[in-house]
Amino acid sequence: MVIICIHISLFAYSQSYGCLNYKYIPVLQEGDSITIDNIPDIKNWYNIGCSFTTNSTFLIRIFKSQFYWSKGDLEIDNKNIKEYKRDGYDIIPHGLDIKNGVVINIIKEANNARIILTNLHGNQVSHKLNNWNGSRGGIIRLKAIQGTCKNLSFSFGGSWYNKQTWIFGDSYANLWPIHCYKKGYTNFALDAYPGRNSPEAYKSLITALKYGKPQNIVWMMGMNDKDTKECINNKWKETLEKVIELCKNNNIRLILCTIPNVPERIHIHKNNYIRNSKFSFIDLASILGANDIKSSWHPGLLSKDKVHPTEAGAVIIASMLTASIPDMYFDPKYLLTR
Repeated sequence: MVIICIHISLFAYSQSYGCLNYKYIPVLQEGDSITIDNIPDIKNWYNIGCSFTTNSTFLIRIFKSQFYWSKGDLEIDNKNIKEYKRDGYDIIPHGLDIKNGVVINIIKEANNARIILTNLHGNQVSHKLNNWNGSRGGIIRLKAIQGTCKNLSFSFGGSWYNKQTWIFGDSYANLWPIHCYKKGYTNFALDAYPGRNSPEAYKSLITALKYGKPQNIVWMMGMNDKDTKECINNKWKETLEKVIELCKNNNIRLILCTIPNVPERIHIHKNNYIRNSKFSFIDLASILGANDIKSSWHPGLLSKDKVHPTEAGAVIIASMLTASIPDMYFDPKYLLTR
């Protein structure tokens, strides 16, 4: 696929096609913002790009999420990058002469994020972003806090949409993926943020399908959709039925996951529904020792908050995923043989 971006100098321009969501505006005045919408809750393998010229001291703010546990939020001025985090911010001096303009690339890879700044003399610096999670979607926004930005381009894209497997999850996705990445299992898109329930995940799935289509969808939703002792969570069930219909209509293989019971959250009815369905499923509840109401899991696997896995528990979850979906493995040497 070839994507051509053309700057039109007389008026604002926007385009959404395939992996690219792109906007251009000739002048962004101080105090104004430009927003890219239709952004899924994607957590890995995406890029945010921006470029502009200026004749003055400037301060801009770019964020994908300002939500507490999924923050991706920073400011850039002539001297520094200010990266926001849950309890404040970090200052990163960039040491680059960008008084006339700058090209900005924010790159979220598997488990790391970095920013590259390029000035109008062709000089470049790269810095790791230690606090950029940037998973919650909806919009990406750029605000001109100080100064005027001219000939401004703003884009969102990446390779996530082209991964064979898309995994939808919640706060557990802050814990287990690192153990996949360490072993070379990087061939998956991760769509998740803490506290998310099933209807919210479905909304992001619909948005993601505007960019591409996977071969597999792994539905790890349910921890934030509690059952009662007597019956299944109807919102979870209704949402899953929509996912099933969507996958059927789009020829996507659906893989479900049982949800581990924890002391204050019941999931037995959802798990019975999954086990009685005709779909492939990854039985996380059984392997963790979490099938029963008020389960505390096998020793050493459930953290002190009684909801999330310990590192050992996260290793087991990651191993179950990679054992069930071998296509998640990616060997860069494979490309050299093609």
